[in-house]
Amino acid sequence: MIMLERYTWKYEKFFDPLSFYMPKSLKEIIKYSRYFYETNHIVASAIYKLAEYPITDFIYDTTDQQLINEYKEILEEKIDIKKLLIEIGLDYFVYGNVFLTVFVPFNRIFTCPKCGQILNPEKDDNGNVNWQISNGKIYMSCSKHGRVPTNIDDVPIKSDDFTIMRWDPMNVTIDYSELTGKAHYYFDIPKDDISKATSDPEFIKEVRRPFLDAILQNKASVRFENDKLIVFQRPSINSEFKGWGLPPLLHVLQLLFYIQMLRKSQFAIAEDRMVNFRYLYPPIEYVLQGGPFSTNLGMWRNQVEDALRIWRDDPNNMPVFPVPVAYGTIGGEGKQLLLIPEIQTLIEELIVGLQVPREFVFGGLTWTGTSVSLRMLENHYLNYRQYLSNVIDKIISTIAKVKDIPEIKIHMRPFRMADDLQRAQIKMNLASGGKISDETLLQEFDLDYNTELQKIMNETQIQMALQSQLQQMTQQPAQQQQETSNEQEVEEDLPEQRPPRRENPPI
Repeated sequence: MIMLERYTWKYEKFFDPLSFYMPKSLKEIIKYSRYFYETNHIVASAIYKLAEYPITDFIYDTTDQQLINEYKEILEEKIDIKKLLIEIGLDYFVYGNVFLTVFVPFNRIFTCPKCGQILNPEKDDNGNVNWQISNGKIYMSCSKHGRVPTNIDDVPIKSDDFTIMRWDPMNVTIDYSELTGKAHYYFDIPKDDISKATSDPEFIKEVRRPFLDAILQNKASVRFENDKLIVFQRPSINSEFKGWGLPPLLHVLQLLFYIQMLRKSQFAIAEDRMVNFRYLYPPIEYVLQGGPFSTNLGMWRNQVEDALRIWRDDPNNMPVFPVPVAYGTIGGEGKQLLLIPEIQTLIEELIVGLQVPREFVFGGLTWTGTSVSLRMLENHYLNYRQYLSNVIDKIISTIAKVKDIPEIKIHMRPFRMADDLQRAQIKMNLASGGKISDETLLQEFDLDYNTELQKIMNETQIQMALQSQLQQMTQQPAQQQQETSNEQEVEEDLPEQRPPRRENPPI
């Protein structure tokens, strides 16, 4: 009953299934959703799988390898896009609402309005700062004109230091008009950030200009520009929570609270009934009949305690008592009272309410590519992946504009199970029939077309070099044999060399 102790009575009515009570503010539901995600392992496991499962590798639709490398460096190394998309999924499946803003890199310059001297916010070793906020402006000391209200200029730079801000729904206010169907979004500045403006030099250098101006003017909130704010929300019924997506955990909050109650009851049973209370006593008949120690039970107790102490030091010791010692227990029946079957049944209901496959929580995912469960899961993610694609497109558009490079299309690889053999075979048949490209076929197996093509070219060159060497090696013996046979033919064609005939000397 921790939740009931922390909050007021009206939340107890919400967790009562017969009260038919709904909180007036959606942020109360968001608060409960956050609590159970952070404390319940079943919810955390299911939500994280939902957020992680649809994130696949990225396909860059361009043949310019240099451009691909440049985008990869920003998205995968600087921004860590996969981690970002998982975090977006956690917000979506816990809160039902995601608010994002892509901020471009910039340098903030504080200057004197009279001479243009650059001023730098600093803090000394004693914690004293060299600026002061007054009348909606930041005052600093100029070496020529003393204390002056500074000019603040934000200069965009061509850098890879892009910032993707995920706004906490607890700090977002939505002004929705049911007559116009339009919503305006406001961010409520946390008090801790307001105090940083007077004490943290890095904060006033890095905080975005709309928020800095709001803090300087003592405003509690800032209105988002609709064209710069990325919003996607879980589809929900038309209700009193206008402009908001309902958190998915809303459907199981009462069930989660009931499971918490059973677990607390089980904790109390385990604490009180699992370990039995053991005791020793002399048989009552010996005491009534005036047996040994009947008039001095303290002596009997001391003798028993001494025997137990010796036994703990030497388990083989066998004490001798002048009277029998009786043994009794209290409790210890906690195992029969545990609520494990009830909790397991409720967990099965919880998984159904979370709309996730049971294997997401307990493992053992053994679907095949033609499984109906897999196809249903793919359909479940179609709209969600479209939301993620919109986020990626917005990030790519911002990067291309700031870096002054061509904008390309990036999308995630389609869903596929490791044992989806039928789908792979169909694509192989289409590739052999010339209906799809080899690049599309290789993508089915998570292989890069350009990399594989380069490997094939390298292997072809190596094979050609080997064949050339083999030909040379086979030609050399033939040439040697041919040369030997030619030499023999030449020798046969030459006239026989005979020594000159000697004439008889004259007599």
